[in-house]
Amino acid sequence: MKSKLAEEIKLIALLSVLLPTAVLLSTPALWWSAEPIKVLAGYLLGIVFTAAVLGGISLYDETEKARARKHGN
Repeated sequence: MKSKLAEEIKLIALLSVLLPTAVLLSTPALWWSAEPIKVLAGYLLGIVFTAAVLGGISLYDETEKARARKHGN
């Protein structure tokens, strides 16, 4: 059980860094004229927001699985 949880946390962490990085690298025209601190803040907020969304999706999925198991028995 712990290994599944650890793998899911690692996946969420990896995706939370990769998605904002891909957006940042694919849209340089949007942030080229912005202040560096604002770009960094937006990047870090993107990481936190992505982690929160993916964590919420994961929790929702686990509760739905538990509900299905409860009604299936």
